[in-house]
Amino acid sequence: MTVLWVIKANSGQTDDTFSLIELTMLSGLGRPPHLHQGVEEIFCIKR
Repeated sequence: MTVLWVIKANSGQTDDTFSLIELTMLSGLGRPPHLHQGVEEIFCIKR
């Protein structure tokens, strides 16, 4: 398994207010730090 994406709620289900996505991946496989302009993001990292 490289990365497992599970869409918990998409924007169509929440009147375009948010999306909730769970990703499971091995340490070191994520993207380097970056920004998405015009959106807010929250991350919860479990080890």
